[in-house]
Amino acid sequence: MNKASFMKFLGICSVITGILFLSMAIWESTSSNELGSFVSLVGTVLLVFGLFGIYLRQQTEFGVFGFIVFVISIIGTVLLQDLCG
Repeated sequence: MNKASFMKFLGICSVITGILFLSMAIWESTSSNELGSFVSLVGTVLLVFGLFGIYLRQQTEFGVFGFIVFVISIIGTVLLQDLCG
């Protein structure tokens, strides 16, 4: 897999994340909580991929401070899923 197709994959992960998070509230209110929790988990995993793609795209501009912020945002995303999931 080359870099361009990998970046497209990460972009698609970001789009799917947005769709899942928007539809998650509907699924939790109309169906079982287990389905909503599963959708939330899948959305969080795809969100981590999307954040990774954003970092890879802007890696040279971010620098060391950007890397620190990236690591903190990944940790925060995982912890938020743990608290809410």
